[in-house]
Amino acid sequence: QRVFLEQGQHNFDSLTKRGYRCANVVSWQSCNSDKSQTPQRRDGVRKMTKLLQHAAAQQVVEKRAVGRVSDAAHASEATRLWRQGASSLAEGGLALCAQAVVIGRKLMLEYGEETDRVRRLVKDIMSRDPQNVDACTVESFFIMSESGPKDAMKLVNRCVAQRPTSWRHLVWRSALHASMKEFANACEDLTAAMKLYPKAGVEDDLLALRGRCYVQLNDTKKAKADFSRFADEAPKGEARAGALYDLALISLQSGDRFLFKS
Repeated sequence: QRVFLEQGQHNFDSLTKRGYRCANVVSWQSCNSDKSQTPQRRDGVRKMTKLLQHAAAQQVVEKRAVGRVSDAAHASEATRLWRQGASSLAEGGLALCAQAVVIGRKLMLEYGEETDRVRRLVKDIMSRDPQNVDACTVESFFIMSESGPKDAMKLVNRCVAQRPTSWRHLVWRSALHASMKEFANACEDLTAAMKLYPKAGVEDDLLALRGRCYVQLNDTKKAKADFSRFADEAPKGEARAGALYDLALISLQSGDRFLFKS
């Protein structure tokens, strides 16, 4: 996992130097950063890494499943929607750009003429209709990329108030909360999102995300419940393997016995 994190950081730095910006990809980093880990947790990570290496040798940690929707797939779909929307702004394409923001776990944009055109339209709409949800959603992405989650939160709150049944906006807001280390608020939004769309707990990994927030809140019992449920219901793949890793780690730290699942 450390190798994946280091490679991911290298890729992120490379994209940033090339002028790309992102929002969601940054939002959940604080849940897994080394800075947020205690010495005991880091020691547990080292021990768990050895256990996982042994488990992998015994072929009990599942490999990537073909049918699993990966982060890369989410990013690809979000990018496609954004480009489609940006090329059809006169025909209401801003709604597609807004959809790209709330579904894109790793929406990466190259700033240029296209994004400038979208930004100008957003500013124009908001000057006439400050409550427009699509415009506020897209502007929250730009603000998140430029100045961080605190300023973006004001617009996302506006979106949630205008569209209280939009579970994806709640997930987007939970990511902003997590970026600011407001993990209790992130848990509340993820819980509300799953009430609106229960399948999102597994399909969009919300159970695993909430479990990580509970870890940050030192609520081991709820974290275990989320990781266990996700591991039981999710198809084999990277997300399920990650949940098993997190479950094994907190079980190790709390002195519980844990059996790797095949």
